[in-house]
Amino acid sequence: LIAPMRKRQKALQSLVDGLKKGDRVITNGGLYGTVAAVEEQAVILKVADNVKVKIAKSAVAGLADQEGAD
Repeated sequence: LIAPMRKRQKALQSLVDGLKKGDRVITNGGLYGTVAAVEEQAVILKVADNVKVKIAKSAVAGLADQEGAD
């Protein structure tokens, strides 16, 4: 029970550490966006034209699939 959970956490952490500009992500709150910038503890997401949101890296749930995002 603990090993699979650790494996998922490790995979998510490596994904978050590897985020780069242009990646499409989904947050824990269900917000889809494109990474506009990466800071040490935060990510700037572009969620619409001229709309950017600063979120904590820990709020990233994963990469968004290209088909279901829009």
